[in-house]
Amino acid sequence: RSVYAKSEAEVTKKLRGVMHDVDTGNWKEPSRMTVAEWLDTWLRDYVSGVTPRTLAVYERTCRIHIVPVIGAVKMSSLSSLHIRRCLTVMHSKGLSPTYINYCRVIMSAALKSAAIDAHVISDNPVAYTKTTKEKKRAFTIIDRDMIPAFVETSMQGAHGRMIVFLLLTGLRMGEARGLRWEDIDFDKSQMSVERQLIARQNYCAPPKDNL
Repeated sequence: RSVYAKSEAEVTKKLRGVMHDVDTGNWKEPSRMTVAEWLDTWLRDYVSGVTPRTLAVYERTCRIHIVPVIGAVKMSSLSSLHIRRCLTVMHSKGLSPTYINYCRVIMSAALKSAAIDAHVISDNPVAYTKTTKEKKRAFTIIDRDMIPAFVETSMQGAHGRMIVFLLLTGLRMGEARGLRWEDIDFDKSQMSVERQLIARQNYCAPPKDNL
């Protein structure tokens, strides 16, 4: 049994995972491995350098949108037809083209790793599928004349102050949640955005932009 990686540290990590599976009786030869089993291995041993939130999104996408459709398919039999079926099912559920394409990116990353890093398959079948066409969305943007009415209406609700704060600062909700008193210089009327708070995971991450 062999493992492959770009560095000695990565090889050591993967080898430990394989040895653990062998010792516990969970090891399966690549030719017998299913898509669901590979996704579990990928999430555990191959995904690195991402935030806990991103890892949770990967796990959820695999569990909800990939495994129920093609999870039982053997990796050795996997083809672009299976990938297309997966994308079609997501489309039938009414998911947006943007989200479907995002799920496709996750599938591609998982199967690219299977082909290049683990040598479980010969190539990445996602590469033979096309992205879902996205319709341009029309954004409704309020102008200056509408701002007073917007502020007045917002202040009637429980979250009015937060809504007005976001309007005047241009911050995202997570960035506003992540603010601390020490981030604000009241003398200079300046604010430093150092983090965003992901409420559902109770996790702080860097802001999306350097502010």
